[in-house]
Amino acid sequence: MGYYGQGCDKSCPGLVEDASGTVECNGNGLCNVTTFKCECNEGDFVPETCAPKQSSCEHGSLEDGLCICDTDYYGDRCSVHCSWQEECHKHGICSKSGQCECVYGFSGTKCDTECNRASTCHGHGDCVGGGYCVCDAGYEGEYCEKKEADYSMVVLLFVVANVVVAFLCAPQFNPDQLAARRKHEAGQSLLQPSTASSAMPAVKVTVNSPQDKWVCPACAFSNPASAKKCVVCNSERGATKKKEEKEDIFGDDEEEVSIKRTRKGGQKTGRSSRAKEVKAAVEEPKKEDAAIPANLELLPVDAKEGEKEVFSNESIRIAIVMKKFDTPNLFNVLCRFYTLGDQITDFSATFSAPKYIMMNSYPLSSSTITADAPATQQLVCLLTEEKELKVRISGLFMLDGKQVSLQTGSITIM
Repeated sequence: MGYYGQGCDKSCPGLVEDASGTVECNGNGLCNVTTFKCECNEGDFVPETCAPKQSSCEHGSLEDGLCICDTDYYGDRCSVHCSWQEECHKHGICSKSGQCECVYGFSGTKCDTECNRASTCHGHGDCVGGGYCVCDAGYEGEYCEKKEADYSMVVLLFVVANVVVAFLCAPQFNPDQLAARRKHEAGQSLLQPSTASSAMPAVKVTVNSPQDKWVCPACAFSNPASAKKCVVCNSERGATKKKEEKEDIFGDDEEEVSIKRTRKGGQKTGRSSRAKEVKAAVEEPKKEDAAIPANLELLPVDAKEGEKEVFSNESIRIAIVMKKFDTPNLFNVLCRFYTLGDQITDFSATFSAPKYIMMNSYPLSSSTITADAPATQQLVCLLTEEKELKVRISGLFMLDGKQVSLQTGSITIM
């Protein structure tokens, strides 16, 4: 990269090669591959090589076209002052751009705001590095101040509303259809010939005989007209004995229509029991037992592709590399522990997770952590529900002859 032509012998001025890669025009411009001249970005640069001029390094020196900043100065031109003791109030470190990156328990652009579960996260979450809240299950929002929406009651009300509509629209409760049926039945009876007398006898039609009645009113609107057994309470049609009958007479001597009403006895079936049955019907079935497979191929201990930092304080930094197995919701997490200062000895760590996460932890690679040799530990996690993968890390170690405890709070991995 950076060389052109058939013999790869042509390049633009200001070609810089180091361990991190290759840049053209000192990283401050573009190479014209036709003329092999640099086209510099806007700013104070040497036209031929796009190198910063000596005067552009406000608090540093120019070496090989790059500004080498003095202590506590950052940025491309060493113009940003940042001290972990002053600007970051001893609760963070300065990034390459001169911004404060806060340790666990503090937040803000200057790391001067203390972050804790009770005040910052409203008692419903844990603080992580940078002062961000990781919310407990059932809460959401930047500071865990809102409850997650619960739609179970909406579903229940929708089901109950449909039952009520079906009840009100049933033919036996529609006055117009009931009157039309009575008139039709009376007319059919009047058309039958009489051999006993020329006078037309009174016609008596009985509707809803005891054999057609149900145990409770709920059965009437919960079952089709042809049903013999109730789908709700499993009782048979006509099983209830009538306690009292009342007969209403409609029409005159030539047309008499009666409707017998039977009051039911026995235990009442209330709307609350019906609602409970509907609610039970929509509940999810129990999940089958899950288990972590054996003989899994874990990540190499030196794997670093995709590594990301999940926790940091004044003494230790934790990063992870994650791998997803072919088995659904099964993950391998490689945890790597770095020291941010002197050597750490007698290090130990324990992991905990919510109930819906099954987890196996493997032995720690070393109880001693140096600047050149971090410690690693492997985890295998199986999610039994479609929720976040998160863990909590606790530990103890010796630093400068003193015992130090480690508490990360809840760390969301995915």
